[in-house]
Amino acid sequence: MMRRGLVVLVLLLGCALRFHRLGAQSLWYDEGNSVRMTERSAAEIVAAVRNDIHPPGYFLVLAGWVRLAGRSEFALRALSALSGVLLLAGVQRIAGRRALPLAALLAALHPALVYYSQEARMYMPAAALGVALLLAGRHAWRARGWRTSTTYCLLAAAGLYTHYLFAVLIAAANVAALLAMLVALRHRSNIRRWFERWVRLQFVALMLFLPWLPTAVQHLTSWPAARSNVALREALPAVWRWLAFGPSAGINAGVEWAWALLAAAGLAGGSAVLAGAWLLVPAGLTLLLGLFTPAFAKFLALAAPAVALLAADGAAVLWGGGGARVAGRWPLRALAAALLAAGLWNTQAALQSLYFDARFARSDYRALAAELQARYQPGDAILLNAPNQSEVFTYYHPPAAYVIPVAVTRPLDAMLQRAQLEGIGAWAKRVFVIYYGEAQADPQQVVERWLNSNTFKISERWMGDVRVAEYAGAAAEGVVVNVDAHFGDAIVLDAFALPAADLHAGDPLRLTLRWHAVGAIPQRYKVFVHVSASRDAPPLAQHDSEPGGGLEPTSVWPAGVAIVDRLGVALPAELPAGRYELLLGVYDPASGQRLPVKAAAALPGDRLLLATVNIH
Repeated sequence: MMRRGLVVLVLLLGCALRFHRLGAQSLWYDEGNSVRMTERSAAEIVAAVRNDIHPPGYFLVLAGWVRLAGRSEFALRALSALSGVLLLAGVQRIAGRRALPLAALLAALHPALVYYSQEARMYMPAAALGVALLLAGRHAWRARGWRTSTTYCLLAAAGLYTHYLFAVLIAAANVAALLAMLVALRHRSNIRRWFERWVRLQFVALMLFLPWLPTAVQHLTSWPAARSNVALREALPAVWRWLAFGPSAGINAGVEWAWALLAAAGLAGGSAVLAGAWLLVPAGLTLLLGLFTPAFAKFLALAAPAVALLAADGAAVLWGGGGARVAGRWPLRALAAALLAAGLWNTQAALQSLYFDARFARSDYRALAAELQARYQPGDAILLNAPNQSEVFTYYHPPAAYVIPVAVTRPLDAMLQRAQLEGIGAWAKRVFVIYYGEAQADPQQVVERWLNSNTFKISERWMGDVRVAEYAGAAAEGVVVNVDAHFGDAIVLDAFALPAADLHAGDPLRLTLRWHAVGAIPQRYKVFVHVSASRDAPPLAQHDSEPGGGLEPTSVWPAGVAIVDRLGVALPAELPAGRYELLLGVYDPASGQRLPVKAAAALPGDRLLLATVNIH
């Protein structure tokens, strides 16, 4: 009775963790795709996902869910949170009697299982289906009735319609079933019948997925995906850290080996065959195929419940003394307690990070959309540099003609993209660009290079894994002024141009710099431009960046080749009218040390006086 009460309490704890702060963070890029899918009919969803990388199952269920629960962030994510709770119920069914309360607790607390229970994507529903599949598969190969076999086939097909990588859990179920058959070889008369029944189940599951199979093959063989080239000795610990503690595994690094020792001991426990296959097949394929990248790490969540099972089994084995006499059990029990304490301490630290640490927060499109709405002026353009970024951005920002998706085709057609940008550049006075996933959306940086060559970059900053850049619109270059200023031994500023020396407060100051290198430059330097009331006063506005909007670092400058650097300085709206000096310098961003200047207009403090400007 007490054991059952503990299990119920753990289930309630897992439920609380998954629904806690469920709507606190903004939806991010991938969740925006889920939102837009819910606005379509079932037929439209099926048609749309043929051009996506995911099967339609999750989106069809989510579309039905939001009709009941609504479209708030909380409601959209609640389906995944509920799936996470159902997963815990399945883990409780799989765990052996000795390990049951602890296995349920470790699964309830697992940071990866909590994190993906709070995301409006298919990973937690797929993981929950995986637990149910493995539970059914444990009995289906020798079950005489039709219910278990039918359940297994339906779960396998449902999982594949939810996520293609569900196939690794089907593979794990096959490995576990075959190992169980080998263990049962003493029943030789039944082995052939069991094996044939199991093969038939796989065939039926495949037939249920057959209508979508050609689309799945096309998706998996044509979608661009980066692979990891990290050596196995480095990738293996990284994969285990993620499996043990999820996306925030870097917290208290090293403690993950407590879970590794417990999991190793768990291979002598009651769930060893099933949990071992469940863990090793997905992890092994991840390492073998080089899939442990930021984009693919989340797929390991499918195997995370196995870590909880093995660690709990390991603690139970050690606590039982591993066959030792009563007097000899206390060292093993002390070891089990110490390993559990270390692992649970890291687990709570990882959970705290997932809830409250900005390093692990999802990209804040909510705040970004609110900021750009507040700053909007006629003539602004907002470019969304990824195929589906408009889906999440327009969840928070009303659709508008000036919100424009770019880099939307894969592979990107550079000529068409430049033509689109030229059309935008003809009218946009100010351009905001939200960059995300450029490695896949725009690997040649066509959009950013065009903007750096034709507009004036004012600033950029990171919001999570989204980079936000602001550009002043195109303008005539203005009069070119020769300078011939030398910075250090190898950098020469040949000339500069100001499109306008008379500006208004709040305007962007546009500046074109022409550089060249005398010889090889071993390191990367930044350029600062200050707008000051006098050379002895602190800057009232400034710009700091590497040349070429960050795409022309000094360390790659060929000797003698001209480098054109267009930049903008945002002048504060409250800047008093008057004459201001425009000062420039070059410095090492690591140390802050400025390069000495040799020029007629050189000033103390390793600065160069470029010009004076009038602010009205």
